[in-house]
Amino acid sequence: NGGPHIFRMNGDGTNLIQLTNGIAEIFAAVSPDSQWIVYQNISDLRLWKAPIDGGNGTQLSDKLASQAAISPDGKMVACRYREQELQPFQLGILSFEDGKTLKTFDLPPSALGTPALDWTPDGKAVLYVDNRDGIANVWSQPIDGGPARQITFFNTDQIFAFDLSKDGKTMALALVHATLPKGSVGPY
Repeated sequence: NGGPHIFRMNGDGTNLIQLTNGIAEIFAAVSPDSQWIVYQNISDLRLWKAPIDGGNGTQLSDKLASQAAISPDGKMVACRYREQELQPFQLGILSFEDGKTLKTFDLPPSALGTPALDWTPDGKAVLYVDNRDGIANVWSQPIDGGPARQITFFNTDQIFAFDLSKDGKTMALALVHATLPKGSVGPY
């Protein structure tokens, strides 16, 4: 109907159900208990959540937020977050239950406009891509407030997407070979 929406279906393609029906919704994340989705509503640029079996969505964040990742225990949502409209985006940690801001972390400008976020399996850190000097690597930000640390060490290429395994021992990455101008944030 003119905009992207979020659907659910069985692995064999049967039982297609539309879960969202606003103007447009993107960046869906499924809760660990498979009962909820969190997504970005394009019309208000906020995070919303809805039951996975269908039903009305409810606004989760009252601030600009996108690219949600739900913690392994289902209690927190990591997202790109903006407290005030003219401030730069930060890494925000919100309560899954009521959307209250629990913590925020500054991100370098080179980490903006990059692929989605992911949690470590123990729920103690959030992973993000930082594109420094035209080379992308995955970094880990501990939610206890410690300094971020680099966890991949590529010398070329861009990271188009990544996902950490449930046990945290392996990572799948989609790499794009591209030469970008120094200071660019990537082809996202």
